[in-house]
Amino acid sequence: MEIDNINILCIDTSTSICSVSLGQNENLVTFRESYENFDHSKMITVYIREILDESNIKRSSLNAIALASGPGSYTGLRIGASVAKAMCYGLDIPLIALDSCQILANSYPIGTDISFGIIDARRQDVYIAMKEIQKNTFSTSEFKTISLDYFKNYEHLNINLSGDGANKTSEILNQHNIKHSVHLKNSTSKIMIQLALENYKQKMFTELKKFSIRYIKSVNITKK
Repeated sequence: MEIDNINILCIDTSTSICSVSLGQNENLVTFRESYENFDHSKMITVYIREILDESNIKRSSLNAIALASGPGSYTGLRIGASVAKAMCYGLDIPLIALDSCQILANSYPIGTDISFGIIDARRQDVYIAMKEIQKNTFSTSEFKTISLDYFKNYEHLNINLSGDGANKTSEILNQHNIKHSVHLKNSTSKIMIQLALENYKQKMFTELKKFSIRYIKSVNITKK
């Protein structure tokens, strides 16, 4: 039986921004975001409650939870994953785990040939994934030190950069006169809706027991 409305709660805590959105089919219903650095544990459940109350949608009417599952902030990812998994278990609904950089790469202006989703990993390092627009294909996120060599093969194309690592990447490209646009400077759950819906329709769900966050870079734990 086909569902009239597909309600997907989207959660992105992969950077310093805590972002929660509700998508109904391909449409954004409402969202909440905090730009206070790493306010995730305090705000995420508050945002979820406010969003559901505002939209008059019960938790039991949610069809899935979509999660930006990394790479990104170790602490932020853990908080988002814990809440998403708990809701999936409690409501008996599927988890849609999305690559955080692919989410960003999927946000680009008209006329783009190739789009890069970039998350700052400090210094000159980033997490990065690429979408080839014509082929509608993504690369998997990887940890890279920004360099001209990475972009040389694409300098003849219309390049887009999205994410909180876009500005420092843009500086490198500007030094070498490589034309590009910066479409989005921060992560946001609002741009997860399209990918989440596509995954839902194709039943591309993540088994909860086997789910793991995409950290990519080794977690640095300082011993006291």
